[in-house]
Amino acid sequence: MADLESLRAQLTPVQCEILNAVWDFYRQRAEWISARVLHHRFGKEAVRSALQQLGGSIAYEAKDSGKERYGLTFLGVLLTDQGEEIEQLLAGYLSYLRDRFDADPGIELVKSQEVEAALHLSADESRLLRQLIRLGHFYGDGGSFGDQEWSVGLPYNVVYQRSRTARAIVGGLAGSAENP
Repeated sequence: MADLESLRAQLTPVQCEILNAVWDFYRQRAEWISARVLHHRFGKEAVRSALQQLGGSIAYEAKDSGKERYGLTFLGVLLTDQGEEIEQLLAGYLSYLRDRFDADPGIELVKSQEVEAALHLSADESRLLRQLIRLGHFYGDGGSFGDQEWSVGLPYNVVYQRSRTARAIVGGLAGSAENP
């Protein structure tokens, strides 16, 4: 798989705009953008052509709650303008999880307040991290995803990967991300 920087460099300006529009909508409303809204903004053929060139590993169209919607895979999210920030945020989170696991192998759950304090996150960064944890399935058994606070079970497949950096894990998971 190509690295994220080279994938970002291959995107056309229109593809970038569309990916950013889909992601921004999701960030603001916690749901994927309806096809009608995206088509209205960019034109139906422009959207379909741009996303078809990307393939289903980056963006997809699906029916949700009776509406046609466009969504992004985890890889698609990493290719948005916010992608590098997201990479760093998740790498910090995964490093934190490893450190917590090393200090207490019996730990099963982490809470947002702990993560916010350890990583010095703002409320908006914590909200973004919550969305990313859900979207990328960076959690194990148990947990809850409230608007203000969240808690998640440790994803043991991540904390056991000693030989890889947290950033490499993020990139690797992005490459293997599947459509929901």
